Formats: sequence, C-alpha cells, structure tokens
Amino acid sequence: MVEDLARFEGTADAFVARLLACQCAIVPAQDGAVLRIDKGRDPIVIAATSPATPDGDEARWLHVAARHGGEMTSNTSVATHPLPPEGEMYDVEPDRTLVLINLGGDAESRGVAAFAVTPNNESDLQRMVGRLLLTRSMLSAFEIRSAGRASQTGAWRLQTAAHLFALTNQHLRFGEAAQALVDGAAAKFDCDRVSVGLLRDRVVEVRAMSHTERINRKMRLVQRLESVMEECLDQDIEIAWPCKDRGLTITRVMSEFSTEFGPLSSVAIPLRMVDKPIGVIVLERPAEKTFAREEVEALRMTGDLVAARLVELERRSRWFGARMTDEVGRWAGALVGPERAWLKLGAIATLAFLIFATFVKGPHRAGAPFLLDVVEKQVIPAPFDGFLATVGVDVGDSVIAGETVLATLHTSEIRIELAGAEAERARFLKEAQIARRDGDIAGMQIAEAAADEASARIDMLSRRVEHSTIRAAISGVVVQGEMRQRLGAPLTKGDPLFEVAPVDALRANLMVSENQVVDVEIGQRGSLAAAAYPDDRLPFIVESVNPIARVIDGRNVFEVRAKLEEPAPWMRPGMEGVAKIEIDRRAYGWIWTHRFTNWLRMKLWL
Repeated sequence: MVEDLARFEGTADAFVARLLACQCAIVPAQDGAVLRIDKGRDPIVIAATSPATPDGDEARWLHVAARHGGEMTSNTSVATHPLPPEGEMYDVEPDRTLVLINLGGDAESRGVAAFAVTPNNESDLQRMVGRLLLTRSMLSAFEIRSAGRASQTGAWRLQTAAHLFALTNQHLRFGEAAQALVDGAAAKFDCDRVSVGLLRDRVVEVRAMSHTERINRKMRLVQRLESVMEECLDQDIEIAWPCKDRGLTITRVMSEFSTEFGPLSSVAIPLRMVDKPIGVIVLERPAEKTFAREEVEALRMTGDLVAARLVELERRSRWFGARMTDEVGRWAGALVGPERAWLKLGAIATLAFLIFATFVKGPHRAGAPFLLDVVEKQVIPAPFDGFLATVGVDVGDSVIAGETVLATLHTSEIRIELAGAEAERARFLKEAQIARRDGDIAGMQIAEAAADEASARIDMLSRRVEHSTIRAAISGVVVQGEMRQRLGAPLTKGDPLFEVAPVDALRANLMVSENQVVDVEIGQRGSLAAAAYPDDRLPFIVESVNPIARVIDGRNVFEVRAKLEEPAPWMRPGMEGVAKIEIDRRAYGWIWTHRFTNWLRMKLWL
C-alpha cells in the first residue's frame, strides 16, 4: 500500500484521500481528515474518511479537531487530546484519542492532519503517533514528485510546441507550411487526421489536412469539419470530445461529428493572434485514446506560436489585388472599430480641421496700428507785436467760428498812440483850414496830406485794437496752444498761438508693415477700434498709400491714409488703436500660416 502511494500519479485530492485511507488501515485509526485552518474563518475540510451526519454536518470529532488545531503553534509538530464518544456529553469518560499533525503554514493559515485512534496504553499511543507522523513526510514527497512531473510536463509541452513551430517555419509558402504542421501534429500526437482552418470573410475554411494533398470543400467530411471549427471559434476556447466539463463548453457539433465519422476522440484548438481567433486546428484519433490535459496545453502553446506565421504566409500567398483589398479592409476595420476610441476621435478631428483649413475660406485682413489725425488745421497767429493779456481756451476745448475768444493782447500803448494820432489829425485839419482861409494853397495841401497820413495811422491802430481780441476762424477743437503759461509774454507778429481742427473731418493714418502693404489697395474697406472704445468698430475706406517707407520702432512701415465713413462724436485727434483692412477671402490655412511660411522661405531661401 505504501509502495502504491510512492508511485501514485493522480491529483492531489485523490492522493490525500488515499493517504488517509492508508494511514487509517496501518495505524489503525477509526477516522482521519486533513483540515485547512485560516485565522478568523471557519475551517475547511480538504479530505476526510468520516461520512457526513444525516443533517449535513461533519462528524462531531472534526469540530473538536478544528478547535484544537487552531490552537496549535508553528513550533508544535504533534498534539494529542482526549476525544469523547460521538453523541455523548463532554463529562463522559473519553474512549478515543485525537492526534493532530502540523502540516506547516504561517500565522494566518495552516494545514492540520487529524486522526481518531483507540490506543491500549501510552506506549501504544506513541507507536501510533510515530506512524502518523509519516503523513507529513508522504505529503512532502508527493509535492516533490508533483513538481518534478510538472517540470517534465512543461518541458515536454515546450519541446512539442517548438518542434511543430520549427516544422512550420521551414517553409516559405502557406500550403507547404500548413501541411507540415498537420502532418507533424498527426505524428506527434498519434492522430488519424489533423486539420487546420483559417477565418476568412467571417467563415472558417479548411486549408490543410494531414496526408491529403487536395481538399474538396464539397465533401461532407470537410463541411462538417468546418462546422466543428466554427463552433470552437464562436466560443474562442478549446473544445474536446468526449467532454468532461459539459457545463462549460458547447460540443453539440463536435459530438455529432465524432459519432458520424467515428467513434472518435477529438479536440479543437483556436489559433489566436493578438488575442483574436483567426483559425482552428482539429485533431482526431480513436475513441479509446482521449486527449490528456498536458496534450491540450501543448496544442494551445503550439497554436499561439504558429498562428502569426500561418497568417503571414497566407497573406503573402494571395495575389496583389486580394492583398490590397485585405489591407484596405484591415485599415477600415481599425478605423471604425471600438479600439483606441480617443485616438480615432483625435484623428477624425485632425482630418476635419485640415479639410476646414484647406477648403473653407475666410476674410483675409491686414492689421496695423493707427493714429487719428485731422484733415485740415487752422493756425491762429499773433496779429501784431504785443503782449499776451488773456487766454480763453485750452487744448481740447471746442470753439465756434467768429464767437469763441481765444485770447486777447494788451492795447494800452496802442490806445495812447491812437489818441496821439487823432490829436495830430485834428491839428493838421485846423492848419489846412487856416491856409485855405489865407489863400495859402501850398500850405493847405501840405496840411491836408499830413492829416490824411494821421488818418491812415488812426485806421491802422484801430484795427490793431479790434484784432487784439483773437477769435476762432473755424469751428472745431483746439488741438495745439498751451498759452496760459505765457501770459504777459511778448509776441511777434506771425507767431503761431493756436491750432484749431474740425472734429468732423478726421482721418486715420495706418502704419502697415512691409510684408502686408503689397496687398493694400486704394478703395479697400476696413474697420478700426480705438483703445479708448475697443467695442466700437468704425468703418473706413483707404484713400492713399505712401510709397516711401518709414522706420518706426526698428521696422519698416508704410503710411496708409483712410477716410472715416461714420466718425464718432468721442473721436479726438491723436487717439490710437488697431485697424483691419479687408483684403479678400482666402483659405483659413493660408491665413494662419502664410507669415510663418514667408519667414521660413526667407530663412531657408526656398
């Protein structure tokens, strides 16, 4: 019995159950169990020889074993406790002994083997405990053998997959590679028939069959094989017949196929590329040779290795038009598929933006700063030599032609001269009267000439007195003339005192850069906004373009004069802002990039 355990090749659960039965027979023990005890949770019975009670609960001794097993520490390898009879009260004399074997673990979870024995005496109990301690050794040996078998199985799977992949990779044509795969798989797994099918236009087609050169898709065998492949591909999981886990996979078509062309033991393995099924490989052999789990895992590994190679060779084998159609379909599928939604949205948005920038046209404008200036100005000079007496206006004040007094000059000296001139004229008139009475014709003429000269001087001085009050010649706004600081200062005839400009005749002087002036023409329209009133857009028309450039702030600009179509009442000469000249309509992409393009051409000399 012990030798059977040493050579046991089954699962771990089956080994534990057989180990318990062996220990109970050899020791002997009435009951045995292996428990998993987790901290803070109910114990789990992994295997037990005791049947469940009629109400579904484990035997009472298992509860006692779980309670004492939870009290064991990592340093305790074996523990014994008296065990009262089943169904009796705890004050009854115990007739059995509970032996607990620590199977290892940590503070959170540990394994415990429990046995109920009936020793005759203390020495008999020690003998039983010594034999039961072999439970831990037997479990350790099984784990070592299982690890060794797993390593060997893994090496065999890898060797098998690498061998079949090497057979496939030796060929450069799809038909030869697929035929080598199915023939190699048939020989390696001792199969009567191995078939490979690939997904094409949502339909699986059998492309290769072991020991068969040509495949007629009208044959019932081929059609049924394709149905089996589609059943596997729809589930995207391995399916086998006979099926052990019928609740996990659907094998209706495979069972019918195995019955019709058998009885057979068959398995279908999906071929995947980038987690997507692209084909199926089906293996068939006699019903008594069912496929083991290790074989299915080796086939799965083989499918993962050869799938990409088969797809690549299959694409190369098609003619140029079919390859182009597949590529277009693949790109279209990737474009409209659900993967990478944000990336696709970004690409669509970028494409839409490029189409908009290339084909949609918008207004192309030339922007430039502007300065409001007057169309004409009236200079008010000093009418004669004199001294400034009073000033009636400041810069910015509105004036009315002929009414607003701008300034006055001192007239005291002029009035004194005027009185002297009037006295001289009276004296000369009296002398002329006396000479006429005396008959002195010559004296009379001399006196009359002197009187006329005095009269002319009187007229001149009278006009000076009248002109000493300086009035506005035109209506408008005083744009220059800070004269209050010069009160009493001497003035020379012709010195400019004030400048008056009409506010209803303003114009805008635009300073257009040299890279935009080539598009500006007389008659073009635009709009401007002053810095003081940025919300108001005032229309204008280009009147002239100065052909000579000026240097302002280190750059060449050309002065463009524009006539305001609708002047605003708040506008004053000297106001600044930004003006936009409507050139024409061009593509938005050109509008946004033409300056950079021109700069790049100059830098790279393109």
